[in-house]
Amino acid sequence: MTGGILATLLAISSSDFAPKYSLTFETGRLDHYDPDWDMLNYWQDASAGFRVGYNLSSKLSLVASYQGAVSTSTISYGGGTEYYDYAEEEYIYSSSDIESVGAQITENIISFGPKLNMPVKRWLVPYATVQGVVAHDVLIMGDTLYDEDAATTFFRDGATGVGALGALGLEVRTRPVLGKTQPIVYFEYGAGITSDLNFSIPDIGVDGENLPIGDLQYGGQHFRFGFGAQF
Repeated sequence: MTGGILATLLAISSSDFAPKYSLTFETGRLDHYDPDWDMLNYWQDASAGFRVGYNLSSKLSLVASYQGAVSTSTISYGGGTEYYDYAEEEYIYSSSDIESVGAQITENIISFGPKLNMPVKRWLVPYATVQGVVAHDVLIMGDTLYDEDAATTFFRDGATGVGALGALGLEVRTRPVLGKTQPIVYFEYGAGITSDLNFSIPDIGVDGENLPIGDLQYGGQHFRFGFGAQF
Protein backbone atom coordinates (compact mmCIF):
# COMPACT_ATOMS: atom_id res chain seq x y z
CA MET A 1 0.00 0.00 0.00
CA THR A 2 2.89 2.36 0.83
CA GLY A 3 4.31 1.82 -2.65
CA GLY A 4 0.96 2.72 -4.19
CA ILE A 5 0.75 5.96 -2.20
CA LEU A 6 4.28 6.92 -3.24
CA ALA A 7 3.55 6.19 -6.89
CA THR A 8 0.42 8.33 -6.69
CA LEU A 9 2.37 11.19 -5.11
CA LEU A 10 5.08 11.16 -7.74
CA ALA A 11 2.90 10.55 -10.78
CA ILE A 12 1.97 13.44 -13.05
CA SER A 13 -1.76 13.90 -12.83
CA SER A 14 -2.12 15.44 -16.25
CA SER A 15 -0.01 15.45 -19.38
CA ASP A 16 -1.29 18.97 -20.01
CA PHE A 17 0.70 20.38 -17.09
CA ALA A 18 3.49 22.40 -18.74
CA PRO A 19 5.16 24.78 -16.25
CA LYS A 20 7.04 27.80 -17.62
CA TYR A 21 8.90 29.05 -14.53
CA SER A 22 10.70 27.69 -11.49
CA LEU A 23 11.89 29.18 -8.21
CA THR A 24 14.04 27.28 -5.74
CA PHE A 25 16.06 27.98 -2.63
CA GLU A 26 19.46 26.31 -2.60
CA THR A 27 22.69 25.86 -0.71
CA GLY A 28 26.05 24.70 -1.98
CA ARG A 29 29.62 25.65 -2.63
CA LEU A 30 32.13 26.47 -5.36
CA ASP A 31 35.48 25.38 -3.90
CA HIS A 32 38.63 27.45 -3.85
CA TYR A 33 41.86 25.48 -4.00
CA ASP A 34 44.01 28.60 -4.14
CA PRO A 35 46.37 28.25 -1.10
CA ASP A 36 46.21 32.02 -0.50
CA TRP A 37 42.67 31.52 0.86
CA ASP A 38 44.18 29.67 3.84
CA MET A 39 45.43 32.98 5.21
CA LEU A 40 41.85 34.27 5.36
CA ASN A 41 39.63 31.32 6.25
CA TYR A 42 40.69 27.76 6.93
CA TRP A 43 37.27 26.24 6.34
CA GLN A 44 35.06 27.31 3.50
CA ASP A 45 31.46 27.86 4.57
CA ALA A 46 28.57 26.71 2.41
CA SER A 47 26.77 29.48 0.57
CA ALA A 48 23.01 30.00 0.34
CA GLY A 49 20.74 31.63 -2.21
CA PHE A 50 18.11 30.97 -4.83
CA ARG A 51 17.67 29.89 -8.45
CA VAL A 52 15.13 31.00 -11.03
CA GLY A 53 14.38 29.14 -14.24
CA TYR A 54 12.50 29.53 -17.51
CA ASN A 55 11.42 26.40 -19.41
CA LEU A 56 11.92 26.73 -23.15
CA SER A 57 10.57 23.20 -23.53
CA SER A 58 10.17 20.05 -21.46
CA LYS A 59 13.85 19.24 -22.07
CA LEU A 60 15.57 22.64 -22.12
CA SER A 61 15.56 25.41 -19.51
CA LEU A 62 17.48 28.58 -18.79
CA VAL A 63 18.55 28.97 -15.15
CA ALA A 64 20.20 31.73 -13.13
CA SER A 65 21.21 31.63 -9.49
CA TYR A 66 22.68 33.78 -6.74
CA GLN A 67 24.76 32.42 -3.85
CA GLY A 68 26.16 34.38 -0.92
CA ALA A 69 28.33 33.59 2.12
CA VAL A 70 30.32 35.45 4.79
CA SER A 71 33.47 33.93 6.36
CA THR A 72 35.44 35.51 9.20
CA SER A 73 38.86 34.50 10.55
CA THR A 74 41.76 35.89 12.59
CA ILE A 75 45.42 36.21 11.59
CA SER A 76 47.59 36.15 14.74
CA TYR A 77 50.93 37.93 15.03
CA GLY A 78 51.63 37.26 18.72
CA GLY A 79 52.41 40.89 19.49
CA GLY A 80 55.85 40.89 17.83
CA THR A 81 58.47 39.07 15.77
CA GLU A 82 62.00 37.82 16.42
CA TYR A 83 64.85 37.46 13.92
CA TYR A 84 68.64 37.03 13.93
CA ASP A 85 70.71 40.05 12.90
CA TYR A 86 73.93 38.68 11.40
CA ALA A 87 75.62 42.10 11.39
CA GLU A 88 75.04 42.60 15.12
CA GLU A 89 75.31 38.86 15.81
CA GLU A 90 72.30 38.87 18.06
CA TYR A 91 68.60 38.18 18.04
CA ILE A 92 66.39 41.22 17.52
CA TYR A 93 62.86 41.32 18.84
CA SER A 94 60.43 43.84 17.41
CA SER A 95 57.20 44.43 19.28
CA SER A 96 53.85 45.46 17.87
CA ASP A 97 50.72 46.89 19.41
CA ILE A 98 48.69 44.77 16.98
CA GLU A 99 48.57 41.14 18.09
CA SER A 100 46.09 39.98 15.47
CA VAL A 101 44.20 41.13 12.40
CA GLY A 102 40.70 40.02 11.55
CA ALA A 103 39.76 39.10 7.99
CA GLN A 104 36.30 38.80 6.52
CA ILE A 105 35.33 37.65 3.04
CA THR A 106 31.83 38.28 1.71
CA GLU A 107 31.16 36.08 -1.32
CA ASN A 108 28.62 36.90 -4.03
CA ILE A 109 28.39 34.36 -6.85
CA ILE A 110 26.04 34.63 -9.82
CA SER A 111 25.75 31.83 -12.39
CA PHE A 112 23.58 31.51 -15.47
CA GLY A 113 23.17 29.17 -18.44
CA PRO A 114 21.20 26.34 -20.08
CA LYS A 115 19.94 23.21 -18.30
CA LEU A 116 19.30 20.10 -20.39
CA ASN A 117 16.68 17.78 -18.87
CA MET A 118 16.83 14.04 -19.63
CA PRO A 119 13.69 12.49 -18.05
CA VAL A 120 13.83 8.85 -16.97
CA LYS A 121 10.34 9.02 -15.46
CA ARG A 122 7.90 11.88 -15.30
CA TRP A 123 8.96 12.38 -11.69
CA LEU A 124 12.69 11.55 -12.04
CA VAL A 125 14.75 13.87 -14.23
CA PRO A 126 18.55 13.71 -14.56
CA TYR A 127 20.01 16.86 -16.11
CA ALA A 128 23.21 18.53 -17.26
CA THR A 129 24.09 22.21 -17.11
CA VAL A 130 26.91 24.49 -18.24
CA GLN A 131 26.89 27.99 -16.79
CA GLY A 132 28.86 31.20 -16.82
CA VAL A 133 29.99 32.50 -13.42
CA VAL A 134 30.54 36.00 -12.05
CA ALA A 135 32.07 36.19 -8.55
CA HIS A 136 32.28 39.49 -6.68
CA ASP A 137 33.88 39.30 -3.24
CA VAL A 138 34.50 41.97 -0.62
CA LEU A 139 37.59 41.66 1.62
CA ILE A 140 37.82 43.49 4.96
CA MET A 141 40.96 43.35 7.13
CA GLY A 142 41.71 45.17 10.37
CA ASP A 143 42.37 44.80 14.08
CA THR A 144 38.61 45.31 14.38
CA LEU A 145 36.19 44.54 11.56
CA TYR A 146 33.10 46.28 12.84
CA ASP A 147 34.24 49.80 13.80
CA GLU A 148 36.46 51.45 11.19
CA ASP A 149 36.85 54.64 13.27
CA ALA A 150 38.18 52.70 16.27
CA ALA A 151 40.53 50.49 14.23
CA THR A 152 44.30 51.02 14.24
CA THR A 153 44.51 49.40 10.83
CA PHE A 154 41.56 48.82 8.49
CA PHE A 155 40.85 48.45 4.80
CA ARG A 156 38.06 47.23 2.57
CA ASP A 157 38.19 46.30 -1.11
CA GLY A 158 36.07 44.45 -3.65
CA ALA A 159 37.18 42.36 -6.62
CA THR A 160 35.45 40.51 -9.45
CA GLY A 161 36.32 37.35 -11.38
CA VAL A 162 34.56 35.54 -14.20
CA GLY A 163 34.52 31.88 -15.15
CA ALA A 164 32.40 28.83 -15.87
CA LEU A 165 31.09 25.64 -14.29
CA GLY A 166 29.65 22.36 -15.49
CA ALA A 167 27.51 19.93 -13.50
CA LEU A 168 25.28 16.87 -13.63
CA GLY A 169 22.16 16.79 -11.48
CA LEU A 170 19.14 14.77 -10.45
CA GLU A 171 15.73 16.38 -9.98
CA VAL A 172 12.74 14.75 -8.29
CA ARG A 173 9.28 16.15 -9.04
CA THR A 174 6.11 15.46 -7.09
CA ARG A 175 2.55 15.46 -8.37
CA PRO A 176 1.32 18.92 -9.45
CA VAL A 177 -0.79 20.72 -6.86
CA LEU A 178 -4.17 21.73 -8.33
CA GLY A 179 -2.57 21.47 -11.75
CA LYS A 180 -0.77 24.79 -11.20
CA THR A 181 2.45 24.22 -9.25
CA GLN A 182 4.84 21.29 -8.85
CA PRO A 183 7.21 20.90 -5.87
CA ILE A 184 10.75 19.84 -6.86
CA VAL A 185 14.01 18.94 -5.11
CA TYR A 186 17.42 18.48 -6.74
CA PHE A 187 21.10 17.81 -6.17
CA GLU A 188 23.88 18.61 -8.62
CA TYR A 189 27.63 18.06 -8.63
CA GLY A 190 30.40 19.24 -10.93
CA ALA A 191 33.35 21.60 -11.10
CA GLY A 192 34.03 25.26 -11.84
CA ILE A 193 36.78 27.86 -12.09
CA THR A 194 37.08 31.65 -12.23
CA SER A 195 39.74 34.18 -13.11
CA ASP A 196 41.73 35.84 -10.32
CA LEU A 197 40.01 38.29 -8.00
CA ASN A 198 42.63 41.01 -7.53
CA PHE A 199 42.52 42.96 -4.26
CA SER A 200 44.36 46.15 -3.36
CA ILE A 201 44.57 48.74 -0.58
CA PRO A 202 43.08 51.97 -1.97
CA ASP A 203 45.04 55.21 -2.26
CA ILE A 204 48.27 54.32 -0.42
CA GLY A 205 50.59 53.68 -3.35
CA VAL A 206 52.80 56.13 -5.22
CA ASP A 207 50.85 59.27 -6.19
CA GLY A 208 47.80 57.93 -4.37
CA GLU A 209 47.48 54.81 -6.48
CA ASN A 210 45.99 51.58 -5.17
CA LEU A 211 48.54 49.12 -3.74
CA PRO A 212 47.96 45.51 -4.92
CA ILE A 213 48.03 43.01 -2.06
CA GLY A 214 47.30 39.76 -3.89
CA ASP A 215 44.62 37.76 -5.62
CA LEU A 216 42.27 34.90 -4.90
CA GLN A 217 40.73 32.39 -7.29
CA TYR A 218 37.84 29.93 -7.25
CA GLY A 219 38.52 26.50 -8.68
CA GLY A 220 37.42 22.99 -7.81
CA GLN A 221 34.28 21.10 -6.89
CA HIS A 222 30.83 22.61 -7.29
CA PHE A 223 27.66 21.31 -5.69
CA ARG A 224 24.13 22.55 -5.14
CA PHE A 225 21.14 21.22 -3.20
CA GLY A 226 17.83 22.97 -3.76
CA PHE A 227 14.08 22.73 -3.24
CA GLY A 228 11.18 24.77 -4.51
CA ALA A 229 8.57 24.54 -7.23
CA GLN A 230 7.87 25.06 -10.90
CA PHE A 231 4.67 26.66 -12.07
